Amino acid sequence: ESRRSGRGLYAARPVAGGDVLLVVPHALLLTATPRSHSAGALAKTDRLILALLEEAAGGSASRWAPYLRTLPPRRAFEESLPLMWAQRHVLSLCGPVLAERAAAQRADLRRRHAALCRVAGAASPSWSDFSWAAACVMSRSGDASDEPGDEAPALFPVGDLMNHHATYPNVLGRYEKSASAFTFTALRDVPAGEELTVMYGGLDDATLLLHYGMVW
Repeated sequence: ESRRSGRGLYAARPVAGGDVLLVVPHALLLTATPRSHSAGALAKTDRLILALLEEAAGGSASRWAPYLRTLPPRRAFEESLPLMWAQRHVLSLCGPVLAERAAAQRADLRRRHAALCRVAGAASPSWSDFSWAAACVMSRSGDASDEPGDEAPALFPVGDLMNHHATYPNVLGRYEKSASAFTFTALRDVPAGEELTVMYGGLDDATLLLHYGMVW
């Protein structure tokens, strides 16, 4: 458990700067390739959401079952993401500007849920399931594209447990086209017991709260 951000990864032994700590090959990524033949009408991010929902519906039979058990339950997102709060709570806790952004985020997700339901038909996910999967993808996915300007959202097991550090991360995580894998490399020496952290980007606190349920 991370003292600052909930669950996280820690160095079990001293790590030298430049050490490769984790490699997640493309074959082990959960990508935007759902089994639904009509999913091509959806944006790639929503295809990844659908793929995640399909695997979750498979339960223990899914090859991703061990990974799925590491994902936060819906109640964790209900506690942390303004997207899932009642609007009066967003207003009281965050103020009108952030509340407006949260409302727009929720409206966009409702629109995308409706579009997915038109594609999925009888197999349409509930709003509860869809918003859970969307929160997982929003807060944990990375880009596994091979070409500049392309978009290939993917979920990368284990690596997605690394939390954000805005000022002094000790790990660099990125998709390596040459290796077709997400690699995580130590940026500096890390003593045993220190949390392994990455930088999610130059994001302000409002964006961190809306997308990751945290502030720095």
